[in-house]
Amino acid sequence: MARTRVPCSARFALAVPGCYRLPRGSQWRDVRVVNLSDSGVLFRTPEHLARGALFEMIVETPMQLGNLAPGRFRCLARITRTEPALTSDDGHGVAAEFVEFRPDDSSDG
Repeated sequence: MARTRVPCSARFALAVPGCYRLPRGSQWRDVRVVNLSDSGVLFRTPEHLARGALFEMIVETPMQLGNLAPGRFRCLARITRTEPALTSDDGHGVAAEFVEFRPDDSSDG
């Protein structure tokens, strides 16, 4: 049986400011964004996050990325994949898909 290929969004490798918090978590944690598309993000964080977990994220982009306009946006995302930390400075790799996102003009984060 042939599998249908789902096209992927173009990924842009760029280091941009980002932070996240888990649901009901009040503390924002800074992250190092590795790459970004209009459908998801790959970032590194010191803590291990569980696959399937939902979290809130704020990211700031300097330019248009696919359907994603430049500027600061807030999103709800779901973790689709995790990678172990290669070194203590490197952090765990976390890939996540955006569930929803919107422009962000708040001061928290």
